[in-house]
Amino acid sequence: MKLTYLYYVLMVACFINSLYFLRDTKVKVLAILLLLSILTEICAEVNIYQKVSYYVFYHYFIIVEYALVTLLLSCCIHVKWVRNVMRTSIPVFAVSCTLIMLYLQDIKKLPSINGGIEGAVIVVWCLRAFYELRVEEHSVVFQQPSFWFILAFYIYFVTVTPFNSVFNILQEDAPYLNISTKTFMVINSLANYLLYILCIIGLYYLKRAKYMQQL
Repeated sequence: MKLTYLYYVLMVACFINSLYFLRDTKVKVLAILLLLSILTEICAEVNIYQKVSYYVFYHYFIIVEYALVTLLLSCCIHVKWVRNVMRTSIPVFAVSCTLIMLYLQDIKKLPSINGGIEGAVIVVWCLRAFYELRVEEHSVVFQQPSFWFILAFYIYFVTVTPFNSVFNILQEDAPYLNISTKTFMVINSLANYLLYILCIIGLYYLKRAKYMQQL
């Protein structure tokens, strides 16, 4: 659990840093996502302490997460019809998740089906956002805050989606029960480390860009 608690620190640090740049639409969406992430993790930790299933929170959070990440990435898209497709996918995803919760997957288990769909679609959005990155004059792509935000979500979902999609299957097989639980914790913790570190780097470059504009 130490790995988990350490990335909680990074999550809070990232949220606090984001509060200084709320005039930026992408950062405003990121701040909302981080705040809801913190609240969800608090609820999950309470349930873990009480030895009650906490996956139910993630079934609902995943809908909000998809909506906010998609909105953030759509801010990096310049082609209007692509941006519209991305935003239209939000209610479609919400309805799909609700139906899956009702008819396909127990809310007491990790939302592996919804998570698999979310991860696959967001990776596609990230690739499109990478394609549309515009490098400003006298700058390089690595100095663009958007690059780091896109990279953060791309690496996160590429890392967690494959294993999380099969996690419930592994949990039902006794020989893989313990090792799948430990692997789940390691993969998701490391992915969260990368997510928040890369977002903090993005916020640094946003601060740097603001400073350069004032010169």
